Amino acid sequence: MASTAPRLALPDIDPVPTLLARVRAELRNDFAAGKPIRVSRAPGRLDVMGGIADYTGSMVCQMPLDRAAAVAMQDRDDRQLQIISFNLRDEQKPFTFHLPLDVLATRSVNELRRDFAKPGQKWAAYVAGCVVALNTQKRVIERMPRGLTVALYSTVPAGAGVSSSAAIEVATMTALADHLSVHLTPMETAELCQWAENHVVGAPCGIMDQVTSCAGEAGALLRMICQPHELQPFLRLPDGIRVLGINSNVKHDVGGPAYTRTRFAATSIDRPATDKDPGTPVKVSWVAASDAVTLTKYSSTPAVTSSRQ
Repeated sequence: MASTAPRLALPDIDPVPTLLARVRAELRNDFAAGKPIRVSRAPGRLDVMGGIADYTGSMVCQMPLDRAAAVAMQDRDDRQLQIISFNLRDEQKPFTFHLPLDVLATRSVNELRRDFAKPGQKWAAYVAGCVVALNTQKRVIERMPRGLTVALYSTVPAGAGVSSSAAIEVATMTALADHLSVHLTPMETAELCQWAENHVVGAPCGIMDQVTSCAGEAGALLRMICQPHELQPFLRLPDGIRVLGINSNVKHDVGGPAYTRTRFAATSIDRPATDKDPGTPVKVSWVAASDAVTLTKYSSTPAVTSSRQ
């Protein structure tokens, strides 16, 4: 029997209520009262099949999680980008980051990647990298008269292999694109987020994490053939079947040397086979927003603007 439960509005879906409550209570000096706050949310994902082989052209099956990252964004009176992490604040680590927007526009990607690699700054690259990625494609910074304050809070376990970074990227990119009135399809959003992680963060990840966060659907496996990334019909789970993930607390880092070695080794093994047929045409599939079913279920797009959040 189909569920008759009402669909929740974005401000009522975890972890958005917690984020907004903490913004009001703890960041009164950073978020101006009475000004609109743009809010977005994007889920993590559970890798059911395919593993880290999305960069070798495999079929992957991914399940969006009920754990998610949420972002609150507001205009500033200057041209600074300020990023605040409640998760780091809870861990009693440095949790704020400031950078002029013009620096993101004028420095090379290599320079930015080196800057963010400094101790205590890499976490901010996942947010700032989205600004750089969107500016690279759409030249948005020159059209921004003011900077932004971005606060994030995530319930996706970090370093557990369930796409905590992709959730932050997708939530950030969704809010940013909406703020700047830039239309992006879910696949375009995923590609820009992957670009940010590859080039600004410096992690050679594939694209399945970002695509699942953008286009996943509750109760179904997102299926995708990678390189080129081509979405397949969703695979519905049979009645009575659930997919659970158990956190082993073994840390997973796509920016670490072990992952990098594995990726490049797999790519070098796979390339001779693909090079045998140089005449094979490359097909890139785009998913129109109207074709991405029930995106609002995860509230990853569109971002929600409220005049009195």
